[in-house]
Amino acid sequence: MKLRLLCVGKLTAKFLRQGAEEFAGRAGRYLPLEVVELKEEKGGGKKPDPAFIRDREGERILSRIPPDAYVVALDEKGTGLTSEGLAAELEKHMVQGTSEVVFV
Repeated sequence: MKLRLLCVGKLTAKFLRQGAEEFAGRAGRYLPLEVVELKEEKGGGKKPDPAFIRDREGERILSRIPPDAYVVALDEKGTGLTSEGLAAELEKHMVQGTSEVVFV
C-alpha cells in the first residue's frame, strides 16, 4: 500500500513543512509516502472569484487521486485520530487490499 499527501500550493510555512517531514519520517518507515504540492490557482484579474478558484483546485486534486484510492480529508473541523487510531485505520486498509491512501 502507498500513501500520498496532496497539498494545494507549496508548503512554505515552516510548521507545515515540518509537519509533512515528520509524517513522512514516521510513516515512511512502514509504507512509501509521496508528498505532492499542487499548483495554487491564482484566479486571474483584480478580483478573483473564490468559486472559480475552488473549482479549479478541486479539479487538480481529483485528477491526482486514483479511482480505487481511499481518501482522507484533512480538515481542522474534522475528527482527530491518535497515532494508534491512524495506524489501526491504515492496517485495516492494508488487510482489505487498498492500493493507496490519499490525504488531502
